[in-house]
Amino acid sequence: SSFLNDSNSNTTVFSGGKYSHNFTTTAGNILQATWNSGATCEVIGYTSNTTAPGFLNQSFHHFTWNCPNGTSATTAFISFAGGLGSIGGNFTVSATGGASRTLRLFDTSSNGSLSVSGNIIIDGSGRLVFSTTGTGNAVTVAGNFSINNSVAGSTSTLATSGSATLTVNGNFTMNPSAAATFNMASLLGGTGTFNLLGNFSINSSSTLNANTSATANINFTSSTVQTFTNSGTINKINFTVNSLATLDVGTSAITGTGSFTLNGTLRVGSTDPLGPLQLNTSAGNLRTPTGTRVFNSGSTIVYNGTGAQTIGDGHPTGAGITTRINNASGVSLSASLVIVGTIILDNGNLSVGSNTLTMNGTFTPNSNFLVTTTDSNISIGGTGAFGTLSLSGSTTINSFVLNRTSGGSVTLGSALTIKNFGTFTQQAGNLILNGKTLTISGDFTQTGGTITGDAAATLIIDGSGTLPASISLSGSALNTLTIIRTTPTVAMSPNITVTNLNLTDGTLSNSGAINMTNGGTVTVIAGTMTGTAVGGSSYNVVYNNTSSLATGSELPTSTTALNNLTKTSGGALTLSDAVTVNGTLTFSGAFASNAKPID
Repeated sequence: SSFLNDSNSNTTVFSGGKYSHNFTTTAGNILQATWNSGATCEVIGYTSNTTAPGFLNQSFHHFTWNCPNGTSATTAFISFAGGLGSIGGNFTVSATGGASRTLRLFDTSSNGSLSVSGNIIIDGSGRLVFSTTGTGNAVTVAGNFSINNSVAGSTSTLATSGSATLTVNGNFTMNPSAAATFNMASLLGGTGTFNLLGNFSINSSSTLNANTSATANINFTSSTVQTFTNSGTINKINFTVNSLATLDVGTSAITGTGSFTLNGTLRVGSTDPLGPLQLNTSAGNLRTPTGTRVFNSGSTIVYNGTGAQTIGDGHPTGAGITTRINNASGVSLSASLVIVGTIILDNGNLSVGSNTLTMNGTFTPNSNFLVTTTDSNISIGGTGAFGTLSLSGSTTINSFVLNRTSGGSVTLGSALTIKNFGTFTQQAGNLILNGKTLTISGDFTQTGGTITGDAAATLIIDGSGTLPASISLSGSALNTLTIIRTTPTVAMSPNITVTNLNLTDGTLSNSGAINMTNGGTVTVIAGTMTGTAVGGSSYNVVYNNTSSLATGSELPTSTTALNNLTKTSGGALTLSDAVTVNGTLTFSGAFASNAKPID
């Protein structure tokens, strides 16, 4: 059959059907037809022809350009000049001819658009130029964009000195078997913008390029996770992760001399011992120039490697940036670190080591922990409720600073001990014990905030070092209060109910109201209590002193409050005031009533 291709022939090309445009030295007209889904129009014959065929402005399904015998005797390209209609299937450029001959979509025309409902595929010796000097041109691809050239030196271009935007809803893949280049913007002043909603992958034969005086942008724009795999060469490309996007780079590296801007989420998987994010361009997941990296407020860094990871010196410290740990092998600090934004431990621990971790945002450990050692230092600043501080490893640390303003608080999720010769500095914000044990063994400075107890919590003051003139202790109750510090005097003025009060060593000076729970016990070994007497309706006092000791404010002034009074061990006990025992009186060892009655 033959067709007259200069007018509408009322022809339909059905699914699986193919029209081959086999002109050689002249352009000819493409068959005007209705192109059903699955139909193919292919241009295959050109040799010396240098102009585009007629009747390009149709609604094609598959459109293929495969002209391996094209020459460049007159010009090195064939230009569609923006005249190609829509493509409902795949647009394939398999061969454009020798001597770097190219196929141009828009060329010098401006503000054009092309919609491809399938994929754009560049393979073989194909070379596609989207736009040259034209501006505002746009191509939208519903499927994937792949460059799979098999002929070395094949180069395709998004824009030369003009501007063009390519939006790909699927994946971008460069997987050539021979060296191939995709120029985002190849000449001075050119601007190429590539909006990608799928995955990014280029192999070792691939080069992603831009002129040093041009602008080339790749924007990751999907609301679902996008992966990034790079084994190729990337030059001056600016990468941006949009606010709703998540880019997972795995163990690959974002390279090149362009910029990197994070508005959304970046997942980093490098297990480099100095971290995925470093202040250099040779290691880790991010190797763009350090001065062009921008981590905006609202962005998130996720550590999700398959092996143990490190937070390096390139981790952002700006406000509003969330840090997430999603690595069962754990993440460690490589050096002291300040994190102003939120920290979330989704799956895996964060190890502090002998560094200082300063946290000024909020902290959510879930079922995970900060892993600390006796040389670890924790500093919590910022405002408002911090969250739950959960430690594992050694819950004894070197220093702890709490400076959380504007109604700030930190809730313990585990025991916390500040070691002997360590420091606890409470400048602002409340430390909520939350049923856990706080042990202060070193210097304690409290210029703001309180320690907030509860009926299951324990406060131990032992070791040595300075103490506040009066410790601010709030909350309605404590399970256990233990004093084992020889000097200085432990002074406080709480209004609190205690189940177990242990005066093991040193002096507790009480100017507040310490009431014992019914059935509670005061145990005195070598300590003393001065100031306001302990209150309560029925509690017990046990003396287990091995050296001479006089009674103090641990005995009530009320005649009904003391239940059992017990004296054990060999140290002498001298009664300082009259006392009424309502339960059992048990004495062992030396006792002197000092002319004070015992009822």
